[in-house]
Amino acid sequence: MFDEIVSRWKRANPLTCHSLGIHDYDGQLPDYSESFISKRITEIKADIESLITQKKPSGKLVKFDHGLILSALKRELFELDERKEFKDNPLIWIRPFTLAETSYTARNFASLDDRIRILIEFEKGIPKFLQQAFEVLNPSIPLAKIEMGIGFLSGIISFYKDKLIGFITETDSEKLIDDWSIANIEAVEAMENFHMELKNKYQVNAHDDFALGEEKFLKLLEKTEGVIIDLDQLLIIGEDDLEKNYQALIEIGKNLPDGDLSSYLEEIRNDVPEPDKLVSEAESTLDRTKQFLIDSSIVSMPTDEQTTVIATPEYARNFAFAAMNTPGPFEVPEASESYYWITPPDLTWPENKIKQFMSFFNKSFLEIVTIHEVWPGHYLQLLYNRQSKSEISKMFARSITMIEGWSHYCEQMVYDEGYAPFDRVKLHVGQLFGALIRNVRYISAIKMHCRGMTIEESKKLFMEKAFLPEPNADIEANRGTVNPMYLNYTLGKLLILKLREDYQKEKGELYSLRKFHDEILSYASPPITVLREILLEHPGSMQDIL
Repeated sequence: MFDEIVSRWKRANPLTCHSLGIHDYDGQLPDYSESFISKRITEIKADIESLITQKKPSGKLVKFDHGLILSALKRELFELDERKEFKDNPLIWIRPFTLAETSYTARNFASLDDRIRILIEFEKGIPKFLQQAFEVLNPSIPLAKIEMGIGFLSGIISFYKDKLIGFITETDSEKLIDDWSIANIEAVEAMENFHMELKNKYQVNAHDDFALGEEKFLKLLEKTEGVIIDLDQLLIIGEDDLEKNYQALIEIGKNLPDGDLSSYLEEIRNDVPEPDKLVSEAESTLDRTKQFLIDSSIVSMPTDEQTTVIATPEYARNFAFAAMNTPGPFEVPEASESYYWITPPDLTWPENKIKQFMSFFNKSFLEIVTIHEVWPGHYLQLLYNRQSKSEISKMFARSITMIEGWSHYCEQMVYDEGYAPFDRVKLHVGQLFGALIRNVRYISAIKMHCRGMTIEESKKLFMEKAFLPEPNADIEANRGTVNPMYLNYTLGKLLILKLREDYQKEKGELYSLRKFHDEILSYASPPITVLREILLEHPGSMQDIL
C-alpha cells in the first residue's frame, strides 16, 4: 500500500538510499535546484494527504509502518520548505563527497570495476553539483558553518587528489583508469574552486547568526523526534541532569582517601595510550566489552560479527573524536564491513597540545567510548536494524535521539550492571565524563540556538562542567553551531530510562532487562515516542515521556 510513495521518496533521496544499502541510485548526487525542490514539496504534500485520508490500517505493525512513513515525509517537508539548510550550510554540499572514502572504496557492494564506474559517474556530477551550490547558497551565511565546511573539504580534497588513485589502480582496465582520471581532475578542480570561494567570498561576507531560534528549534525537535515540550522545561531537565552528574563526580572526590578530586582526575587524564598506539588500544577494548554482554546476558547477540578499528578519515577529524561507519540495513552481505573510527592527534602539534588532546582518550573513558560506539552501542544496534520486524522501519526508522540515546544510555547501563575490566571507580569517572559532555551539549544546543549563548561561552561550559581540555572544548562548541540537535544524546538517554521504568511497571514479574533491550532494538531506530506506543499498553501523554 506504500510502494508508490516509497518509490518517489527513494528517487528524491539517492544518498540516503546508498547509506541504507539500496544501490538503485548509486553515483547520483542530490538536486537542490529551485525547480526540483518545488516539485518535491508538491509531491510530499500530496503523499501526506493520501496517507492521512486513506483508510486507517489495521494491525499494530502496519500502523507502525504508516506512522513512520508519514513522519518521514513531514520531516522532509519541514527541511525543504521551512528549515532550508541547503541555503545556508556548506556542509550540505560537501558531505556527499565523503562517500568516495567511506563507502565506494570501503565496501564490496559491487565488483571493483562496477564501483569504479559508479565513482566516475559520481565525480562527473560534482562540477555541476557545486555550480548549483553557488546558485542556491545565500550570499551571507554563518561563519561557523563556513569554517566547518572549509575544514571538512580540505580533508576530502586530499583524499581525492592523493589517495583515491590507490583504489582505482587495482583494476586491470586502462579505459576505466583513463575515464576516472579525466573525471577526477575536473571534480578536484571544482572542489578546490568551491574551497577557494568559501575562503575568499563567503568567509568575507559571513555573519555570526547561526542560531535557529526557538520556534524552528522546537519544530525541528517535533518533526524529527515527535517530542513536543516547552523550551524552559526542556532546559530545566538538562540542567538538572548536568547537576546530578556533576555532583556524583564531586561525591567520588569526597570518598577518596585524601579527598583530592583534582589530583585523582589528573591521574586518570594522564593514563593514556601512546598517541601512535591509540587505534590498537581501542581495538583491545572490543573483545572484553562484547564478552561482558555474553556473560551478563543483558541483551541477545544477533551475530558473531566484529568491527574493524581504523583512524578517523582526515575530513572528519575536526568534527568527531570517535564514530561508527556501518553498512546500511539493506546492504548485501559482501559489503558488511563496518569501521570504528578513532581520531588520533596530529603528531606535528606541539607536545602540550597532543597531551591535552590525548587526555580525552584516557583509558577509563576510552572504554566508555567503545561501549557507546560498538558493544552494546551503535554497532549492536546496527546488527539488530538488519533484522528489524519491518522493512519500512529499516528504511524510515532513523531517529537520532533513539540512535544516540541508546548508545549513551548503554554507557550508564553497562556500568550499572557491573562491568569491571579495571578499577570500578575510574570506570565510573569515565562514565560520568561521558555524561557531562553530553549534558553540556544539551544545554549548549538550547542556549546557542535559542538563548544567545556564544561559541566562547559554550566552550567555557565544556571546560568547566565537562572538564574538557581547550582543543576538545573548541571542537564540541563549534559542533553545536551546525548540529542544533546534539542535545539528542542526553534527551534520548532520559527518554529510554523513563520508557524502561514504565515498561518494568507494566510487565511486573515478567520483566527482564534482556527482554526490554531485545524489544527496544527489534524495531530498528524509531523515535522513542513511537516506541512507547508499541511497547506499552498505556503509553501516556507527552507529559509522561520524561
